[in-house]
Amino acid sequence: MEITPIGWILIPLGVILFFANPTWLYVLTIFFAPFSATAVVNIGSGEATSGVQAYLMFATLLITQKLLNALLRLKVGFPKKIRKPLWLLFLFVATCLASLVMPLWINGRLQITSPLLTDMATTPLIFSSTNITGVVYLVIGTCLTAIVAKTTLDAEKFHQAVKIYVISGVFISLWAVLQLTCGIAHIPYPAAIFNSSKTPSALGYAAELELVKIPKISSVAVESSMLAASLLTMIPLGFASFFGSGYVLGRRLDKWIFGLMVVALVLSTSSTAYVGVCIFLLLGARYLVKFHRLHFKYALLVIVLIAVALTSYALVPQVQLIAQELLLNKASGYSALERAKTIYYAFGYFTQYPILGVGWSSVTSHDTIVKLLSNCGILGLLAFSAFIFSIARSLQGQIGLLATNMHNNPFDNYALIMFIVLIMMLSIAVMDGFPYVFGHFWVVLGLAISAPNMHGNDAYFLNRKNVA
Repeated sequence: MEITPIGWILIPLGVILFFANPTWLYVLTIFFAPFSATAVVNIGSGEATSGVQAYLMFATLLITQKLLNALLRLKVGFPKKIRKPLWLLFLFVATCLASLVMPLWINGRLQITSPLLTDMATTPLIFSSTNITGVVYLVIGTCLTAIVAKTTLDAEKFHQAVKIYVISGVFISLWAVLQLTCGIAHIPYPAAIFNSSKTPSALGYAAELELVKIPKISSVAVESSMLAASLLTMIPLGFASFFGSGYVLGRRLDKWIFGLMVVALVLSTSSTAYVGVCIFLLLGARYLVKFHRLHFKYALLVIVLIAVALTSYALVPQVQLIAQELLLNKASGYSALERAKTIYYAFGYFTQYPILGVGWSSVTSHDTIVKLLSNCGILGLLAFSAFIFSIARSLQGQIGLLATNMHNNPFDNYALIMFIVLIMMLSIAVMDGFPYVFGHFWVVLGLAISAPNMHGNDAYFLNRKNVA
């Protein structure tokens, strides 16, 4: 076990806050949720190295503190308004736990093919530490979602959580700009600070675009696609400032933050980023037209930006090379074939063991649906689908009030924006994989649960228009 440089700072800080000011554990958990490459401790060596994310440490301390308080007060429970989605989430976790009997029962009778494209080696499926680790991620994430959902039922605390999350996005975006600057200027990039995880899959900061010889920007994330996935859940939160329906940090400041995050997405040169932006534009346009909030100047701006992008592709050779490497070659490239391989074999395992799959965290599949089917079976997929449907239905019910209450009830705007965030996150997850090991996934789920069920002082939000 190796404590990282930032771990020497964050671990003592976490212990101090546990006893002195637990509220800050909550703040730091949300702030570090997107820092997937920031490890406080690295465990193991070589290809077996695993980094303990900073958010996991803070979340574990936070959960422990909440449980101790609940036991001391002899009161454990959740408000009625959020019980249904949380119970469905707990049902999903229970299904995943039940699926762990499968590797014990199979006990080597099933051969699992390597997820690597050029490696066709197989290993017998047995119960291992990987199954335990996967469950730990799942349980901690679920508890974090429950804490966020319960805490942010108060509208003012919801807004505070959104502010922390957006500030985290600002830092991530600025760090992405720093990474690009270091690469272009040939200055050593300070990876040891926030890219401290030695997990083999967390070394995205070392990758580069081969055709143009510039670094792939991953900032504090394990890779560029995960940087994009986290930023895409933040961008809609500041989008309201463009249409006079509220702000997070300030109406004008939100616009600058929105632009900074878009720049970071572009710098990531990730197809996930570009697909996500398209999904966001489609969802945003749909609801802005529906509620008659689409301003001509912003529609014109989008058209101009698209025209600039197409012109740049037509006239600038470097842009053509980047587009060719990222988009045109990706469908037939190494990563796409490897993704197809994992999905193909994982679906085969599901057909053999359809009820509970082959056990949680037993099989790699670079998507969400087949990942769930193969690891926790049809029961797991149904439980998770019911959980998501419950959240979406509640959000849509609140969105329905926007037609008449848009200028009177600020809480309805939260529901609309969180619905867009949820759909974007799940759309990316379907393509890139089930992101249960990443903190932003659980934070967003918690906010989505509480958004349509908030209570608080309407006057506070109407006076400041903190609607985001």
